Amino acid sequence: MIETILTQEKELGKIQDPSTRQMAQIFLRAHIIAQYSFDPKNILTLLEGNLPPISGLLGEMFNLHLLRCLKFFLEDPEFQRLSERLMMDSKKIGIEFRKALLIPLRQSVGSCFATAFLINLQNKDLHYLAKDLYQTFVKKKMSRIISGEEIKIPFCPKTGITEVQSIPIASPMMKSYEYTVASLADIEIGFSKWNFHEALGLDFQANGGLGKVIYDLVDEKLNQANRKIDELNREIDLIERDLDFDDASFRAASSIDRMNSIKRSAKGKHLHLNRMYDDVEDEGKVAENLSRLYKFFVEQYIALYPYYFQELYDPEMFSEGDIEEDRPAGFRLVYKHGRSDPRVWSYIYTDDEYIQALFDFITGTEQILLSLKREEGLEKDIETIISELLLAIRTPEFITDQKMRIAQMHKKHLKEENNISPYAYIAGGNLKSLIKTYSGIETDIRSEKLKCETPLDLCFSIIEFMKDATGLDFEAFEKDPFKGILICNDTHAFNLLPGQPALKKAWMNSGNTYSYIRDVLMKETDPIVFADSNWSANFLAFRPNSDHTDFDLHLFDGINSIEFTKWSSMFKKDAYWEIYL
Repeated sequence: MIETILTQEKELGKIQDPSTRQMAQIFLRAHIIAQYSFDPKNILTLLEGNLPPISGLLGEMFNLHLLRCLKFFLEDPEFQRLSERLMMDSKKIGIEFRKALLIPLRQSVGSCFATAFLINLQNKDLHYLAKDLYQTFVKKKMSRIISGEEIKIPFCPKTGITEVQSIPIASPMMKSYEYTVASLADIEIGFSKWNFHEALGLDFQANGGLGKVIYDLVDEKLNQANRKIDELNREIDLIERDLDFDDASFRAASSIDRMNSIKRSAKGKHLHLNRMYDDVEDEGKVAENLSRLYKFFVEQYIALYPYYFQELYDPEMFSEGDIEEDRPAGFRLVYKHGRSDPRVWSYIYTDDEYIQALFDFITGTEQILLSLKREEGLEKDIETIISELLLAIRTPEFITDQKMRIAQMHKKHLKEENNISPYAYIAGGNLKSLIKTYSGIETDIRSEKLKCETPLDLCFSIIEFMKDATGLDFEAFEKDPFKGILICNDTHAFNLLPGQPALKKAWMNSGNTYSYIRDVLMKETDPIVFADSNWSANFLAFRPNSDHTDFDLHLFDGINSIEFTKWSSMFKKDAYWEIYL
């Protein structure tokens, strides 16, 4: 096994870029080790340290991670059972399962929240990660409970895998899992329903919206009912006047025959009057029921929406720009066909597909609405309204008006300029939402914000945070330089690495932090690594500037260091970096 690895690695020496070479070397080793790791003897051979370590920071991370994985493979009985089950179905899948755990996860598209979170989990809890990866892959869906509601996310079929010299540098299974998890970064049931409400124009004041169609039809029917009530009341008034006249005539009658004649006439009029009273009461109930019909439609469509639609992360959809500029992630609407099995859900890519999904949603929920209002006698009214809604969504103006409302909504409430589609949008996601949803946490996530006007402020804040923090596993940071703490700024989520040597010495020093930075860190000639960027083999580091008054940010792979200026806007008075504990 070791000889096979070293022989095949010789070909990788042709790769000029050190970062790319590290990633290719890691994948190659993971691929071969995954095949041989089913035999405990091979694992023990590797644990003896006979395989030369990979150089570079990502290489160092892999070297430590490999030892952790090998011990996990050897000692965790539940993992062994899951792995054997997959091997029984397919040897290829069984190998891929192990390879997914062996390769350190790196970000390839705009899913930094999911990437950073899973990098952290890969280091912290291999048992949980392996179990959830297995369940998600086998069931082809991820299931989580959010505010008492079950959310199901289909196992993403897209991988976004790139290759170097015909060698893929990521695990397809893990990338699909990462993109599945990424959907949790923007799942917000309340926002999703609000987005649906605004897109369809369910507010009756929204021009071109379905709410106005419903409201106008209900208003017309309500006016008809009220006019009928007015007509009945006028007729009642005439009958009551006739009865008053009959009463006077009865008292003035001069014969028994005349009195009996008036009584017979009055009796018929009383019977008719009672029927008129009943008709007024019935029409009043109809009018009362109609007056609630607009609200009923809106509430039912909002309530039924999660059973027919859901927003999912789409790795093939992202904004323009380099990955270091952190292109926001893309989320796409899927139509669920009213079914809970994600395997039959459909991604929506075009206006026509979106309109067809709405058409199916409206027709598919018609019987539900009818059944809820059957006792109120509104079946024909509901059928009429639904027919008009189906005609409305087929008009060219409908989708145009929707896009205008979506653009206005995202600009006003979310400060986003380019989101105009009702079925696809670009968003940054939310790390707190992802942590809570993935982990099933109901309470709020504890975090601490670091105000940073300059890189020097950031360095000081990180050191002070580590000195003052409580509840952290400081011993783990001392032992493992790649054990992370989740952190994010305005555009990116990644992992702070308190165990990196220079940074660890700084927060373990009991003296004045500013003095230590001035007297020690500002004199460092090597990059001061403080975080894992998620990007290829690059890590974030501080380097003193030319006059040693501040730090410059650098991207450092353990071999080459390049100044990183794309985050200049992250350092200002109103910017903060948030650490999640």
